[in-house]
Amino acid sequence: MSRRKRGRLEIVAELLALAQEPRTKSDLMYEARLDFRGLKRNLEFLTGIGFLEENQRVFKTTEKGLVFLRRYDELAKLLAKECTRPS
Repeated sequence: MSRRKRGRLEIVAELLALAQEPRTKSDLMYEARLDFRGLKRNLEFLTGIGFLEENQRVFKTTEKGLVFLRRYDELAKLLAKECTRPS
């Protein structure tokens, strides 16, 4: 069974969703199915733009990250609805 390749936004949204409850790097790596290098790159990006915060080696989604996640979910639902409409 092959998995479809995820895009960067999909990975970002998944990490933010997972970190709504505090998570360690290991938890995020396994739950998001990322290798360590990919996880590190994404965590640095998300903390750098203020979507995640790190406190005592635990990551949590910030309010700014939650706003992004809500908007991402709205767009995903809209696109799914548009893709299922008959042509």
